[in-house]
Amino acid sequence: MNFKTTGFLAAAALAAALSTDAGPETALGQFEGHADVGSPRLAGSAAYNAVSQEYTLTAAGANMWAARDEFHFAWKKMTGDFILQARVELLGKGVDPHRKLGWIVRSTLDDDSPYADAAIHGDGLTSLQVRKTKGAATEQVTSAITGADVVQLERKGSTYTMSVARFGEPFTVSTVADLALGDEVYAGLFLCSHNPDVVEKAVFRDVRIVRPAKDGFVPYRDYIGSHLEILDVASGHRQVVHSAADPFEAPNWTRDGRALIYNTSGRVEGRGRLFRFDLATRQPALIDTAFANRNNNDHVLSFDGTMLAISDQSQGDNKSTVYTVPVGGGTPKRITPIGPSYLHGWSPDGKFLVYTGGRNDESHPWVQLPPDAMTLGAPDSLSLPGPTAVALAAPVPNPARGSVVLRFRMPSPGRVQLGVYDLAGRLVRMCIDAELEAGEYLRGLDLAGVQPGIYFGILRAPRGVARRALVVTR
Repeated sequence: MNFKTTGFLAAAALAAALSTDAGPETALGQFEGHADVGSPRLAGSAAYNAVSQEYTLTAAGANMWAARDEFHFAWKKMTGDFILQARVELLGKGVDPHRKLGWIVRSTLDDDSPYADAAIHGDGLTSLQVRKTKGAATEQVTSAITGADVVQLERKGSTYTMSVARFGEPFTVSTVADLALGDEVYAGLFLCSHNPDVVEKAVFRDVRIVRPAKDGFVPYRDYIGSHLEILDVASGHRQVVHSAADPFEAPNWTRDGRALIYNTSGRVEGRGRLFRFDLATRQPALIDTAFANRNNNDHVLSFDGTMLAISDQSQGDNKSTVYTVPVGGGTPKRITPIGPSYLHGWSPDGKFLVYTGGRNDESHPWVQLPPDAMTLGAPDSLSLPGPTAVALAAPVPNPARGSVVLRFRMPSPGRVQLGVYDLAGRLVRMCIDAELEAGEYLRGLDLAGVQPGIYFGILRAPRGVARRALVVTR
Protein backbone atom coordinates (compact mmCIF):
# COMPACT_ATOMS: atom_id res chain seq x y z
CA MET A 1 0.00 0.00 0.00
CA ASN A 2 2.69 2.50 1.00
CA PHE A 3 4.93 1.91 -1.99
CA LYS A 4 2.09 1.95 -4.51
CA THR A 5 1.43 5.52 -3.38
CA THR A 6 5.09 6.46 -3.81
CA GLY A 7 5.28 4.75 -7.23
CA PHE A 8 2.28 6.73 -8.49
CA LEU A 9 3.91 10.00 -7.47
CA ALA A 10 7.12 9.08 -9.29
CA ALA A 11 5.34 8.28 -12.53
CA ALA A 12 3.36 11.54 -12.48
CA ALA A 13 6.43 13.74 -12.00
CA LEU A 14 8.88 11.93 -14.27
CA ALA A 15 8.75 14.16 -17.34
CA ALA A 16 9.47 17.38 -15.49
CA ALA A 17 12.13 16.03 -13.18
CA LEU A 18 14.78 14.60 -15.52
CA SER A 19 18.07 16.52 -15.49
CA THR A 20 20.31 15.84 -18.53
CA ASP A 21 23.83 16.62 -19.62
CA ALA A 22 24.39 20.32 -20.19
CA GLY A 23 28.14 20.28 -20.80
CA PRO A 24 31.19 20.22 -18.55
CA GLU A 25 30.98 21.12 -14.88
CA THR A 26 27.17 21.32 -14.71
CA ALA A 27 25.48 20.75 -11.33
CA LEU A 28 23.83 17.34 -11.13
CA GLY A 29 21.76 16.20 -8.14
CA GLN A 30 24.09 15.97 -5.15
CA PHE A 31 27.13 16.75 -7.30
CA GLU A 32 28.59 20.15 -8.16
CA GLY A 33 29.67 19.20 -11.65
CA HIS A 34 30.36 16.45 -14.16
CA ALA A 35 32.84 16.25 -17.01
CA ASP A 36 35.15 14.01 -19.00
CA VAL A 37 38.58 13.58 -17.43
CA GLY A 38 41.59 12.90 -19.68
CA SER A 39 39.91 14.04 -22.94
CA PRO A 40 38.39 10.76 -24.15
CA ARG A 41 37.91 10.50 -27.93
CA LEU A 42 34.14 10.16 -27.44
CA ALA A 43 32.30 12.44 -25.05
CA GLY A 44 30.46 11.11 -22.01
CA SER A 45 27.33 12.46 -20.38
CA ALA A 46 25.37 12.42 -17.14
CA ALA A 47 21.69 12.63 -16.19
CA TYR A 48 19.82 12.76 -12.90
CA ASN A 49 16.22 11.62 -12.38
CA ALA A 50 14.96 13.61 -9.38
CA VAL A 51 11.97 11.29 -8.89
CA SER A 52 13.72 7.92 -8.86
CA GLN A 53 16.88 9.66 -7.56
CA GLU A 54 19.02 7.69 -10.02
CA TYR A 55 22.11 8.88 -11.88
CA THR A 56 22.85 7.67 -15.41
CA LEU A 57 26.35 8.09 -16.84
CA THR A 58 27.68 7.35 -20.31
CA ALA A 59 31.41 7.26 -20.99
CA ALA A 60 34.16 6.18 -23.31
CA GLY A 61 37.84 6.25 -22.27
CA ALA A 62 40.88 4.09 -22.92
CA ASN A 63 41.39 3.10 -19.25
CA MET A 64 41.88 4.24 -15.65
CA TRP A 65 45.24 2.69 -14.99
CA ALA A 66 48.99 3.17 -15.18
CA ALA A 67 49.94 6.88 -15.21
CA ARG A 68 46.77 8.50 -16.61
CA ASP A 69 43.00 8.10 -16.82
CA GLU A 70 40.11 8.65 -19.25
CA PHE A 71 36.55 8.53 -17.89
CA HIS A 72 33.39 10.51 -17.15
CA PHE A 73 33.14 11.91 -13.64
CA ALA A 74 30.22 13.35 -11.58
CA TRP A 75 32.03 15.12 -8.75
CA LYS A 76 31.65 17.15 -5.57
CA LYS A 77 34.41 19.02 -3.75
CA MET A 78 34.74 17.68 -0.23
CA THR A 79 36.94 18.06 2.84
CA GLY A 80 37.36 15.98 5.97
CA ASP A 81 35.93 12.50 6.49
CA PHE A 82 33.03 11.09 4.48
CA ILE A 83 31.34 7.89 3.31
CA LEU A 84 30.13 7.35 -0.27
CA GLN A 85 27.47 4.69 -0.95
CA ALA A 86 25.61 3.43 -4.03
CA ARG A 87 24.06 0.47 -5.82
CA VAL A 88 25.56 0.23 -9.31
CA GLU A 89 24.66 -1.41 -12.61
CA LEU A 90 26.46 -1.58 -15.95
CA LEU A 91 23.80 -1.64 -18.69
CA GLY A 92 23.95 -4.12 -21.54
CA LYS A 93 26.50 -6.82 -22.32
CA GLY A 94 29.26 -4.30 -22.99
CA VAL A 95 32.26 -4.56 -25.29
CA ASP A 96 35.31 -4.80 -23.05
CA PRO A 97 35.20 -7.01 -19.93
CA HIS A 98 37.21 -4.39 -18.07
CA ARG A 99 34.70 -1.57 -18.44
CA LYS A 100 34.26 -0.27 -14.90
CA LEU A 101 32.30 2.02 -12.64
CA GLY A 102 32.19 3.03 -8.98
CA TRP A 103 33.28 5.77 -6.59
CA ILE A 104 36.50 7.75 -6.92
CA VAL A 105 38.29 10.38 -4.81
CA ARG A 106 40.90 12.49 -6.63
CA SER A 107 43.22 15.32 -5.69
CA THR A 108 42.49 17.17 -8.96
CA LEU A 109 40.69 16.77 -12.29
CA ASP A 110 44.00 16.23 -14.08
CA ASP A 111 44.29 12.90 -15.90
CA ASP A 112 47.35 11.87 -13.86
CA SER A 113 46.01 12.94 -10.44
CA PRO A 114 46.55 10.83 -7.31
CA TYR A 115 43.36 8.99 -6.41
CA ALA A 116 41.60 6.13 -4.68
CA ASP A 117 38.64 4.36 -6.23
CA ALA A 118 36.30 1.46 -5.53
CA ALA A 119 35.87 -0.12 -8.96
CA ILE A 120 33.43 -2.77 -10.19
CA HIS A 121 34.50 -4.24 -13.56
CA GLY A 122 32.34 -5.73 -16.29
CA ASP A 123 33.74 -9.21 -15.70
CA GLY A 124 32.97 -8.99 -11.97
CA LEU A 125 36.46 -8.05 -10.79
CA THR A 126 36.18 -5.74 -7.79
CA SER A 127 39.16 -3.76 -6.54
CA LEU A 128 40.38 -0.82 -4.51
CA GLN A 129 42.68 1.08 -6.88
CA VAL A 130 45.09 3.86 -5.91
CA ARG A 131 47.61 6.18 -7.51
CA LYS A 132 49.75 7.42 -4.67
CA THR A 133 51.43 10.37 -6.37
CA LYS A 134 50.90 12.45 -9.51
CA GLY A 135 51.76 10.44 -12.63
CA ALA A 136 52.63 7.28 -10.70
CA ALA A 137 51.51 3.82 -11.76
CA THR A 138 48.17 2.59 -10.43
CA GLU A 139 48.17 -0.07 -7.72
CA GLN A 140 45.23 -2.19 -6.66
CA VAL A 141 43.92 -4.38 -3.85
CA THR A 142 41.68 -7.08 -5.33
CA SER A 143 38.60 -7.97 -3.33
CA ALA A 144 37.70 -11.56 -2.55
CA ILE A 145 34.21 -10.91 -3.89
CA THR A 146 33.25 -10.73 -7.57
CA GLY A 147 30.12 -9.34 -9.14
CA ALA A 148 29.41 -6.82 -6.39
CA ASP A 149 26.62 -4.31 -7.02
CA VAL A 150 26.72 -2.43 -3.71
CA VAL A 151 29.80 -0.26 -3.24
CA GLN A 152 30.94 2.02 -0.44
CA LEU A 153 34.11 4.09 -0.25
CA GLU A 154 35.01 5.74 3.06
CA ARG A 155 37.69 8.28 3.87
CA LYS A 156 38.89 8.69 7.44
CA GLY A 157 41.98 10.83 7.62
CA SER A 158 44.40 9.35 5.09
CA THR A 159 42.83 5.88 5.18
CA TYR A 160 40.49 4.74 2.41
CA THR A 161 38.22 1.75 2.93
CA MET A 162 36.24 -0.03 0.22
CA SER A 163 33.22 -2.10 1.32
CA VAL A 164 31.50 -4.13 -1.40
CA ALA A 165 28.77 -6.75 -1.57
CA ARG A 166 26.12 -8.36 -3.70
CA PHE A 167 22.87 -6.77 -2.61
CA GLY A 168 21.54 -8.43 0.54
CA GLU A 169 24.87 -9.98 1.53
CA PRO A 170 27.53 -8.84 4.07
CA PHE A 171 30.24 -6.40 3.04
CA THR A 172 33.75 -7.51 2.09
CA VAL A 173 36.26 -4.86 3.17
CA SER A 174 39.60 -3.70 1.72
CA THR A 175 41.72 -0.81 3.07
CA VAL A 176 44.62 1.36 2.00
CA ALA A 177 46.30 3.56 4.61
CA ASP A 178 48.60 6.60 4.40
CA LEU A 179 47.28 7.86 1.06
CA ALA A 180 47.80 11.63 0.93
CA LEU A 181 45.27 13.16 -1.46
CA GLY A 182 44.99 16.49 0.36
CA ASP A 183 42.20 17.79 2.56
CA GLU A 184 40.07 19.15 -0.30
CA VAL A 185 39.34 16.50 -2.91
CA TYR A 186 36.99 15.73 -5.78
CA ALA A 187 34.71 12.83 -4.82
CA GLY A 188 32.05 11.21 -6.97
CA LEU A 189 30.80 8.62 -9.44
CA PHE A 190 32.80 7.41 -12.43
CA LEU A 191 32.37 5.28 -15.57
CA CYS A 192 35.01 4.14 -18.05
CA SER A 193 34.40 1.95 -21.15
CA HIS A 194 38.03 0.70 -21.32
CA ASN A 195 37.81 1.19 -25.09
CA PRO A 196 38.37 4.61 -26.71
CA ASP A 197 35.91 3.83 -29.53
CA VAL A 198 33.02 2.60 -27.37
CA VAL A 199 30.53 4.46 -25.15
CA GLU A 200 29.14 2.43 -22.23
CA LYS A 201 26.21 3.26 -19.96
CA ALA A 202 25.60 2.74 -16.24
CA VAL A 203 23.01 3.52 -13.59
CA PHE A 204 23.77 4.49 -9.97
CA ARG A 205 20.94 4.05 -7.43
CA ASP A 206 20.59 4.82 -3.73
CA VAL A 207 23.46 7.29 -3.96
CA ARG A 208 24.38 8.67 -0.55
CA ILE A 209 27.13 11.09 0.49
CA VAL A 210 27.39 10.71 4.25
CA ARG A 211 29.10 12.99 6.74
CA PRO A 212 29.93 10.91 9.84
CA ALA A 213 29.26 12.39 13.25
CA LYS A 214 32.25 14.22 14.64
CA ASP A 215 34.62 12.53 17.07
CA GLY A 216 33.26 12.82 20.60
CA PHE A 217 29.67 13.20 19.38
CA VAL A 218 27.23 12.68 22.28
CA PRO A 219 23.63 11.81 21.35
CA TYR A 220 20.97 14.17 22.79
CA ARG A 221 23.69 16.71 23.57
CA ASP A 222 25.02 17.12 20.05
CA TYR A 223 22.72 17.13 17.05
CA ILE A 224 22.99 16.76 13.29
CA GLY A 225 20.31 17.11 10.63
CA SER A 226 17.96 14.39 9.40
CA HIS A 227 16.80 12.78 6.17
CA LEU A 228 13.42 11.12 5.80
CA GLU A 229 13.68 8.05 3.55
CA ILE A 230 11.23 5.50 2.21
CA LEU A 231 12.57 1.98 1.75
CA ASP A 232 10.91 -0.49 -0.61
CA VAL A 233 11.31 -3.72 1.34
CA ALA A 234 11.05 -5.92 -1.77
CA SER A 235 13.57 -4.13 -4.01
CA GLY A 236 15.69 -2.38 -1.39
CA HIS A 237 15.29 0.93 -3.24
CA ARG A 238 15.63 3.97 -0.99
CA GLN A 239 14.16 7.40 -1.64
CA VAL A 240 14.85 10.58 0.32
CA VAL A 241 11.59 12.54 0.59
CA HIS A 242 12.56 15.24 3.09
CA SER A 243 15.72 16.72 4.62
CA ALA A 244 16.29 19.30 7.34
CA ALA A 245 19.29 20.84 9.05
CA ASP A 246 17.52 20.43 12.40
CA PRO A 247 16.83 16.86 13.58
CA PHE A 248 13.52 15.05 13.49
CA GLU A 249 12.72 11.50 14.59
CA ALA A 250 10.59 8.36 14.54
CA PRO A 251 8.37 8.54 11.44
CA ASN A 252 5.10 6.58 11.68
CA TRP A 253 3.04 5.61 8.62
CA THR A 254 -0.56 6.73 8.62
CA ARG A 255 -2.99 3.89 7.95
CA ASP A 256 -3.82 5.12 4.42
CA GLY A 257 -0.12 5.28 3.45
CA ARG A 258 -0.38 8.92 2.42
CA ALA A 259 1.66 10.53 5.17
CA LEU A 260 4.28 10.06 7.86
CA ILE A 261 4.11 11.50 11.37
CA TYR A 262 7.34 12.52 13.11
CA ASN A 263 8.55 14.72 15.96
CA THR A 264 11.12 17.49 15.82
CA SER A 265 14.11 17.27 18.14
CA GLY A 266 17.37 19.04 18.97
CA ARG A 267 17.72 22.39 20.68
CA VAL A 268 15.82 24.56 18.23
CA GLU A 269 12.70 26.56 18.99
CA GLY A 270 9.66 24.36 18.47
CA ARG A 271 11.43 21.10 19.27
CA GLY A 272 9.13 18.37 20.48
CA ARG A 273 6.28 19.22 18.09
CA LEU A 274 4.53 16.60 15.96
CA PHE A 275 4.25 16.99 12.20
CA ARG A 276 2.31 15.21 9.46
CA PHE A 277 4.45 14.89 6.34
CA ASP A 278 2.26 14.65 3.23
CA LEU A 279 3.85 12.33 0.63
CA ALA A 280 1.93 13.96 -2.24
CA THR A 281 2.97 17.56 -1.56
CA ARG A 282 6.25 16.66 0.24
CA GLN A 283 5.39 19.26 2.88
CA PRO A 284 5.15 18.92 6.69
CA ALA A 285 2.18 20.34 8.61
CA LEU A 286 2.06 20.90 12.38
CA ILE A 287 -0.30 18.64 14.36
CA ASP A 288 -1.93 20.71 17.10
CA THR A 289 -1.46 18.86 20.39
CA ALA A 290 -2.35 21.90 22.53
CA PHE A 291 -0.27 22.06 25.72
CA ALA A 292 1.58 18.79 24.94
CA ASN A 293 4.33 20.39 22.88
CA ARG A 294 7.47 18.68 24.18
CA ASN A 295 6.95 15.25 22.68
CA ASN A 296 9.78 12.76 22.42
CA ASN A 297 10.15 9.97 19.86
CA ASP A 298 7.70 7.66 21.68
CA HIS A 299 4.59 8.27 19.57
CA VAL A 300 2.49 5.49 18.04
CA LEU A 301 -0.72 5.37 16.00
CA SER A 302 -3.58 3.11 17.03
CA PHE A 303 -4.21 0.18 14.72
CA ASP A 304 -7.39 1.79 13.36
CA GLY A 305 -5.40 4.94 12.53
CA THR A 306 -7.66 7.35 14.43
CA MET A 307 -5.59 8.06 17.56
CA LEU A 308 -2.04 8.90 18.55
CA ALA A 309 -0.48 7.90 21.84
CA ILE A 310 2.34 10.28 22.78
CA SER A 311 4.96 10.83 25.48
CA ASP A 312 5.12 14.50 26.46
CA GLN A 313 7.24 16.26 29.08
CA SER A 314 5.90 19.81 28.97
CA GLN A 315 3.87 19.74 32.18
CA GLY A 316 4.55 19.88 35.92
CA ASP A 317 7.86 18.28 36.81
CA ASN A 318 8.65 17.81 33.11
CA LYS A 319 8.76 14.03 33.44
CA SER A 320 7.55 12.11 30.41
CA THR A 321 3.81 11.39 30.59
CA VAL A 322 1.65 9.29 28.27
CA TYR A 323 -1.35 10.95 26.57
CA THR A 324 -3.71 10.07 23.74
CA VAL A 325 -4.91 12.55 21.12
CA PRO A 326 -6.84 12.29 17.82
CA VAL A 327 -4.49 11.72 14.90
CA GLY A 328 -5.47 15.06 13.35
CA GLY A 329 -4.80 16.95 16.58
CA GLY A 330 -6.86 18.06 19.56
CA THR A 331 -6.73 18.18 23.33
CA PRO A 332 -4.60 15.36 24.75
CA LYS A 333 -6.05 13.01 27.35
CA ARG A 334 -3.67 12.12 30.17
CA ILE A 335 -3.22 8.38 30.72
CA THR A 336 -0.35 8.02 33.22
CA PRO A 337 -0.54 10.38 36.24
CA ILE A 338 2.89 9.24 37.45
CA GLY A 339 6.11 9.86 35.52
CA PRO A 340 8.37 9.23 33.91
CA SER A 341 6.35 7.01 31.55
CA TYR A 342 7.64 6.25 28.06
CA LEU A 343 5.18 4.92 25.49
CA HIS A 344 6.05 1.86 23.41
CA GLY A 345 2.90 0.66 21.66
CA TRP A 346 -0.80 -0.12 21.33
CA SER A 347 -2.49 -3.48 21.47
CA PRO A 348 -4.24 -4.36 18.18
CA ASP A 349 -7.69 -4.05 19.81
CA GLY A 350 -6.90 -0.53 21.04
CA LYS A 351 -7.56 -1.44 24.68
CA PHE A 352 -4.01 -1.49 26.02
CA LEU A 353 -0.92 0.69 25.93
CA VAL A 354 2.56 -0.68 26.64
CA TYR A 355 5.04 1.69 28.22
CA THR A 356 8.18 1.72 30.34
CA GLY A 357 7.80 3.47 33.68
CA GLY A 358 10.48 4.77 36.00
CA ARG A 359 9.26 3.98 39.52
CA ASN A 360 11.31 4.26 42.71
CA ASP A 361 14.46 4.88 40.66
CA GLU A 362 13.94 1.66 38.70
CA SER A 363 12.59 1.06 35.20
CA HIS A 364 9.82 -1.46 34.60
CA PRO A 365 7.83 -2.53 31.55
CA TRP A 366 4.08 -2.04 32.03
CA VAL A 367 0.92 -2.86 30.16
CA GLN A 368 -1.83 -0.48 31.25
CA LEU A 369 -5.55 -0.44 30.52
CA PRO A 370 -6.80 3.10 31.26
CA PRO A 371 -10.16 3.23 33.06
CA ASP A 372 -12.00 4.66 30.00
CA ALA A 373 -10.08 2.60 27.41
CA MET A 374 -8.95 5.82 25.74
CA THR A 375 -12.32 6.22 23.95
CA LEU A 376 -11.59 3.17 21.79
CA GLY A 377 -14.23 0.88 23.30
CA ALA A 378 -14.95 -0.43 26.77
CA PRO A 379 -12.41 -2.91 28.18
CA ASP A 380 -13.19 -6.37 29.39
CA SER A 381 -13.33 -6.03 33.16
CA LEU A 382 -11.79 -8.43 35.62
CA SER A 383 -14.22 -11.11 36.75
CA LEU A 384 -13.82 -9.96 40.34
CA PRO A 385 -15.46 -7.49 42.75
CA GLY A 386 -16.59 -4.13 41.37
CA PRO A 387 -14.35 -1.43 39.88
CA THR A 388 -13.65 0.21 43.24
CA ALA A 389 -12.00 -2.91 44.66
CA VAL A 390 -8.41 -4.16 44.41
CA ALA A 391 -8.51 -7.23 42.16
CA LEU A 392 -6.08 -9.96 41.10
CA ALA A 393 -7.06 -12.23 38.19
CA ALA A 394 -6.24 -15.92 37.95
CA PRO A 395 -2.61 -16.47 36.88
CA VAL A 396 -2.04 -17.40 33.23
CA PRO A 397 -1.12 -20.16 32.65
CA ASN A 398 -2.00 -22.10 35.76
CA PRO A 399 -0.32 -24.53 36.29
CA ALA A 400 2.73 -22.54 35.17
CA ARG A 401 6.24 -23.52 34.18
CA GLY A 402 9.05 -21.06 33.58
CA SER A 403 6.96 -17.89 33.73
CA VAL A 404 3.49 -16.61 34.52
CA VAL A 405 1.41 -13.52 33.66
CA LEU A 406 -0.43 -11.72 36.46
CA ARG A 407 -3.24 -9.26 35.80
CA PHE A 408 -4.50 -6.89 38.46
CA ARG A 409 -6.56 -3.77 39.07
CA MET A 410 -5.65 -0.64 41.00
CA PRO A 411 -8.84 1.41 41.68
CA SER A 412 -6.79 4.38 42.89
CA PRO A 413 -3.15 5.51 42.83
CA GLY A 414 -0.84 4.20 45.52
CA ARG A 415 1.86 1.80 46.60
CA VAL A 416 1.37 -1.78 45.37
CA GLN A 417 3.22 -4.97 46.20
CA LEU A 418 2.61 -8.14 44.20
CA GLY A 419 4.56 -11.26 44.99
CA VAL A 420 4.48 -15.04 44.97
CA TYR A 421 4.55 -16.71 48.42
CA ASP A 422 4.86 -20.32 49.55
CA LEU A 423 2.38 -22.05 51.88
CA ALA A 424 4.37 -20.91 54.93
CA GLY A 425 3.94 -17.26 53.88
CA ARG A 426 7.55 -16.77 52.77
CA LEU A 427 8.23 -14.53 49.79
CA VAL A 428 9.48 -16.59 46.84
CA ARG A 429 9.50 -13.99 44.05
CA MET A 430 8.58 -10.30 44.07
CA CYS A 431 6.78 -9.15 40.93
CA ILE A 432 6.10 -5.47 41.68
CA ASP A 433 6.91 -3.09 44.51
CA ALA A 434 6.15 0.42 43.25
CA GLU A 435 3.88 3.45 43.17
CA LEU A 436 1.26 3.00 40.44
CA GLU A 437 -1.55 5.06 39.00
CA ALA A 438 -5.09 3.75 38.83
CA GLY A 439 -5.72 1.22 36.07
CA GLU A 440 -5.47 -2.40 35.07
CA TYR A 441 -2.07 -4.01 34.47
CA LEU A 442 -0.42 -7.10 33.05
CA ARG A 443 2.96 -8.14 34.39
CA GLY A 444 5.09 -11.13 33.47
CA LEU A 445 7.03 -12.93 36.21
CA ASP A 446 10.02 -15.21 35.69
CA LEU A 447 9.65 -18.46 37.65
CA ALA A 448 13.06 -19.87 36.80
CA GLY A 449 14.44 -21.62 39.87
CA VAL A 450 11.08 -21.84 41.66
CA GLN A 451 10.51 -25.41 42.85
CA PRO A 452 7.32 -27.24 41.78
CA GLY A 453 4.52 -26.83 44.27
CA ILE A 454 1.52 -24.79 45.37
CA TYR A 455 1.95 -21.06 45.91
CA PHE A 456 -0.12 -17.92 46.32
CA GLY A 457 0.03 -14.69 44.37
CA ILE A 458 -0.71 -11.92 46.88
CA LEU A 459 -1.51 -8.32 45.91
CA ARG A 460 -1.28 -5.64 48.61
CA ALA A 461 -2.58 -2.14 47.88
CA PRO A 462 -4.03 0.81 49.85
CA ARG A 463 -7.60 -0.37 49.29
CA GLY A 464 -7.15 -4.02 50.14
CA VAL A 465 -5.46 -7.35 49.60
CA ALA A 466 -6.18 -9.97 46.91
CA ARG A 467 -4.91 -13.55 46.61
CA ARG A 468 -4.80 -16.20 43.91
CA ALA A 469 -3.49 -19.78 44.04
CA LEU A 470 -0.67 -20.73 41.64
CA VAL A 471 0.64 -24.19 40.81
CA VAL A 472 4.25 -24.38 39.53
CA THR A 473 5.30 -27.50 37.60
CA ARG A 474 8.50 -28.71 36.02
